[in-house]
Amino acid sequence: MTQSNSNFLPICSDPQQIKYIRIAIHYLLPKGKIIRKSLTDCDGSTYEYVGAGNFTEYSDGFSTSGYNGYQRAEDMINQANMELDNNAHQWRKANDPAVQNPPLNITYPSTPPEVKVRYLLAGVYFHRDDAAYNYDGNFDDDDIVNKYSVDKYNIINIYYAPMLKHSGYANAIGGSYKYIFNADYFAYAMPNCRDWSIISAGSVINHEVGHALDLGHSWYEFDYCDDTPPGYLYDRWNVAGQYCEYNQRANCWKFEHNIPICPGSTKGLPCDNWSKISNNIMDYNGHAPHAYTQCQVDRINADISNAGNAYVHSCNGCMPSMSFFASPSIHYVHSTSMSYTYIPLNGEGSFNENKWLIDICEVDPNNKTECIGNSYNTGWQNGTIGKINLANYYNFSHNKTYKVKLIVDNTDCPLSSEYVQIIQTSTFTKEGIPTKDQNFDLAGNNPVLNELVLRVTMRTQGHLDLRLVNLLTGQSQTMLNNQVTDEGEYMINWDMANLFPGSYSVVANMDGFIKTLNVMKL
Repeated sequence: MTQSNSNFLPICSDPQQIKYIRIAIHYLLPKGKIIRKSLTDCDGSTYEYVGAGNFTEYSDGFSTSGYNGYQRAEDMINQANMELDNNAHQWRKANDPAVQNPPLNITYPSTPPEVKVRYLLAGVYFHRDDAAYNYDGNFDDDDIVNKYSVDKYNIINIYYAPMLKHSGYANAIGGSYKYIFNADYFAYAMPNCRDWSIISAGSVINHEVGHALDLGHSWYEFDYCDDTPPGYLYDRWNVAGQYCEYNQRANCWKFEHNIPICPGSTKGLPCDNWSKISNNIMDYNGHAPHAYTQCQVDRINADISNAGNAYVHSCNGCMPSMSFFASPSIHYVHSTSMSYTYIPLNGEGSFNENKWLIDICEVDPNNKTECIGNSYNTGWQNGTIGKINLANYYNFSHNKTYKVKLIVDNTDCPLSSEYVQIIQTSTFTKEGIPTKDQNFDLAGNNPVLNELVLRVTMRTQGHLDLRLVNLLTGQSQTMLNNQVTDEGEYMINWDMANLFPGSYSVVANMDGFIKTLNVMKL
């Protein structure tokens, strides 16, 4: 077997240009439940997690930092791209007799080969589905992929499933479409693992995308590359079963001397020398940035030029922008007045833009492509889009259908990107929603350490009263006093650090309809 040559058919006019691959991030969440989980932190301490169970549109699922799933998605993609930017020298060499005997005499370039792949964030999605959330890798993942995938033949969909029994996996190498399941949320949730978790998240993305782009594990399987030598051969002592497993391939997470070997074995320790340890992206190891060999780069390029071509957004010398936003498809508005209308557009999922514009027009419900009047264009706005209220720009009417187009641009890179969604305005009626208690929802963290975080969802404008009641003494605190509250979602933080431990109840009153939420103050 000989090494691959860099003679793949490029999809760009310039083979040295970077290929930008579209990635969609999906967070799997439980439906209306609080998750409690005992975790072992990176320093060995025990941490009790209480929260939403994953990143959400609003938060990291358990704190009031404001950091949310959109920001985490961007951070993970940026971290993965940073590692691709900095390909490292391969530590474990095929021509080192201490690792591969006899040596294969492979020539390694003095400068590591460049990896001509980067990722674009093509959308961020949140799915509240108990069965999907509890997926541990044992049943058919196609159930989730078929239900939630977005443009699966052109976008690599990555599903963050916190209950997986392993860090991640990809579907069949070179398969007809490419998807990945990853699990890194609870590493983020642990205080001492948090900084490391983003480094790990980027590496896991690169490892699993490597599988999707035709790379195999390096340390023990035939991966069609001579320049990725197998792991050091040793006799492993099975501590649990008290027996010897001969001729095992080492996969060293780190440099260490304490891996048990078989009594009397002359093969040596597996991870006690840096020449035995790998930093290759397709090994399991704790090092970053990781190494891609010339053969691995050639295999990635060949796959992109064939089965992976559809996943390439563009080939440029700079990072293009990618437009995306989240907004409900149906917006319920006040039956008599549009003055309180709140129609949110969350553009935090857009990626790498420094200017944006929004185009809104009314369309025929039976022909949603052509505008029929009442058009508005914001013109180019500087910066990233974030969250906005569309009603601040456009006068929406009752029971109409609208086309909303977001265009984003990176002035340093050619080609703007656009994303279009059709939305409808629907009037609240007694037939549609018979009682006002269905027009609002109340949720919050439980138990509470120092800060109570409430999420109130108003589906119509109304008068909202919130009180916090001590269930033992009956004493209450006013949080909101009959406040006129527009349609939308609201986060309310309430300091409970100085309150006595015990049971409390949040009482929400909207125009005479009451909902309660009981919480325990620790």
